[in-house]
Amino acid sequence: TGATQLRFVMAGVDSDAGDDEQMRMAMAMSMENHDGLSGSENPGGLLQGNRNQKISEQDSKSERPNRKENAVELSGLPWSAKEEDIREFLKDCTIIKILIILNDYKKPSGNAMVWVPSEEDMENALRHNKKHLGTRYVNVSKVAREETTRSTSSDRNAFTVKLSGLPWTATEQEICEFLFGCEVLGVNIEMIEEGKPSGLALVKLETKADLDMALKYHKQVLGGRYVDVE
Repeated sequence: TGATQLRFVMAGVDSDAGDDEQMRMAMAMSMENHDGLSGSENPGGLLQGNRNQKISEQDSKSERPNRKENAVELSGLPWSAKEEDIREFLKDCTIIKILIILNDYKKPSGNAMVWVPSEEDMENALRHNKKHLGTRYVNVSKVAREETTRSTSSDRNAFTVKLSGLPWTATEQEICEFLFGCEVLGVNIEMIEEGKPSGLALVKLETKADLDMALKYHKQVLGGRYVDVE
């Protein structure tokens, strides 16, 4: 506060001066210190920096990849293939996310989804079609997206999946992040009588393609728990 600054400044004033003289000297020193602030010390400079940071964050969001378009599906993978094996197989591609699809027994199904940030990465990935990973030929194909069939307000449950086995602490945001690559329109976390989460949630999706994608997350882990998606 101003009073605190004044007391701080007066600590450097000659104590032998009179009260009025001390006050004048303190005010003069305070004005000099204020005028001499550097950009890093100036609160206005900090605010400007924060504004620039927000703009930068917005720009970075606009540069994020299109989750729907830049994805390839790998099939015929060895069951033992791990994420690092897939990264090595697609070593000339920048990879955002890998989803190894599991079966009902929580074992790898031999299929995986891979998201890449650009069309160039997509083309590079497709060049690996029918190449070997381990002893197996791997099929690499672009994920087909059907955008014509969309959910409407008159058919609210057309593209809805049920998630069960969720951690009780799971939030709507975490569920959306769990279903990476899906356009989520709404999340309804079901509650028990005490007003606590039941471990179940209904997720409304935009298109049939989003529904198909969400089902690939069956038996994936969220918060240390295997989640059923159906």
